[in-house]
Amino acid sequence: MPSIRRLDESDNVRRGFFEEPELRRVVSYLPEYLQDFTLWAFRTGWRKGGIKNLRWPDVTKQIIEDKETKERMEVEVMFLPAKHWKNREAQTMPLVGELAEIIARRLSARAVKTDAGVMLSEFIFHRDGLPIGDMRKAWRTACKLAGVSGRLFHDLCRTFARNADNDGVSRSVAKDIMGRKTEAIYARYRIVAQGEKVSALLRMQRKSCTSPERVMPCHRPPSSEKHGQNTDSLGKNEGSR
Repeated sequence: MPSIRRLDESDNVRRGFFEEPELRRVVSYLPEYLQDFTLWAFRTGWRKGGIKNLRWPDVTKQIIEDKETKERMEVEVMFLPAKHWKNREAQTMPLVGELAEIIARRLSARAVKTDAGVMLSEFIFHRDGLPIGDMRKAWRTACKLAGVSGRLFHDLCRTFARNADNDGVSRSVAKDIMGRKTEAIYARYRIVAQGEKVSALLRMQRKSCTSPERVMPCHRPPSSEKHGQNTDSLGKNEGSR
């Protein structure tokens, strides 16, 4: 059999992500039916294939305890069957905060007028009652108008992973929210921005410097002027001997 050379994919890793103001600008230029769809991805890190398959019958209510406040509350929970997820594992998402706001807006947009009358869409995110199809053109246009041409919808996954890390969310919880099974897969999405590196380096250096405001190295070499004076004085001393 002929040998097939495998392509080197070590550099084939996307590194795009959004700052929140950028993402909000993009959303403002998207068609209405894609706005909440995009915000859901931003707040969960979910793939768009899974989001497209969210259905109203899969929303249930559960009594859940907030692990930080110990408060018990009734929360709606979204369930996504395993057949609609890449790794074939069912996903769940508590509908709290902005996610609850998104679902409330989608509920008000569920009724669709047709020639036969008003129908209720089965899909949470839909276009005139039907599943959302190809959105690439609308996405490219919105990114261009928002001044972030070239960004991908999938960059929202990387954005969520970065934000979760920055907010101190544990890796295990972040992976579960995103629906990523392994640490290796999660690591592909956790992209470190240059600004984060700068902040980390300065924070570490300030801890070891006597002056927290100083950004220069902790130990400065003698100035050239003083060094020259020392050299001259040494020369004079040598001559006097």
